[in-house]
Amino acid sequence: MNRASRASVARWALLLVCSAACGGASTPTSAVGPTEPAGQLVLAPIRFGSPTGEITLDEAGRFAEAGAIIGTISRDGGFVNAEGVEIGRLTPEGVLYFAGRRESATIDDAHALRDGGELVASIDDEGQIVIHTGDGPVRLVTGGVTPATARTAMFMFAMYSGLIHLAGQAEEAHESPEPVP
Repeated sequence: MNRASRASVARWALLLVCSAACGGASTPTSAVGPTEPAGQLVLAPIRFGSPTGEITLDEAGRFAEAGAIIGTISRDGGFVNAEGVEIGRLTPEGVLYFAGRRESATIDDAHALRDGGELVASIDDEGQIVIHTGDGPVRLVTGGVTPATARTAMFMFAMYSGLIHLAGQAEEAHESPEPVP
């Protein structure tokens, strides 16, 4: 694996710590509502665990972490943060945009998240998000992930991972020492 691939996996694998906080298994639920046309997202109750609390989506598209709204996901593939600024988008072709730029990441027809063609995460037959790492797969405990909502769940995972990545960059910048003149 080259340096860029390792960085990509590291970026997306920030949620690996969820495995320690998630534990156990969940029972898949039945599909909620009709499947939307290709390229559209189904807004329905979906959840997965994180170290800071459960990540959820409701029927109105409200995207929350530990009960606090962090943004809204729209049926057309947009992610708007709590301040009302669109910071993410999934095109009908599966291309991801984050913070105003096109990412090398995509969500394919099988609802797998790929970065530069490398498999980052997928959804298994039980509706669990599986993060693919060099150390083996890690499953996140999820709820509400069905064939109808799988694309939405993977978009949630990608956007939340992007937010964690941005927060990490901001923290690093804040902790970086000032250059000495």
